[in-house]
Amino acid sequence: MIVAKTFKWEAAHRLPWHSGKCRHLHGHSYKMTIEFEGEQDSHGFV
Repeated sequence: MIVAKTFKWEAAHRLPWHSGKCRHLHGHSYKMTIEFEGEQDSHGFV
């Protein structure tokens, strides 16, 4: 059995020493999926 959980989050930052557009506050979107695989025990847990 495979158990999977996907997490999504947003983060913002700025680079005040940078001369380009990253000098201003801007954000990024992140997505991460974690999967566990194994056999179920007698209680149904992986």
